[in-house]
Amino acid sequence: MEHGRTISRSDQLVLREVLDLEPLRQRIAEGTRRDEALAGKVERRRCALGSKPVLDRHPGACVDTVRRYLAAGHSADDVLEAFPMLTVADVEAIRRETVA
Repeated sequence: MEHGRTISRSDQLVLREVLDLEPLRQRIAEGTRRDEALAGKVERRRCALGSKPVLDRHPGACVDTVRRYLAAGHSADDVLEAFPMLTVADVEAIRRETVA
């Protein structure tokens, strides 16, 4: 499609098919859902963010990043807004670990 026009070439075949993406959406949602029993647990995992402390079940959330937010004076609400995948229990676990 170029500027609203359909361009066809003799050496191309165009198949028009609508794909149902709902099963894929469901698989992605299931794979990213956190077990609430693991909320608020900090751990170190080999090869996860260079073996830095991460939140269990969410290895992409680096504890050091959240610590810097808190050290800069941001509230728990600010952290939760910046990292919507975290819970209050996660933020409190990071606070406790920082003090320890």
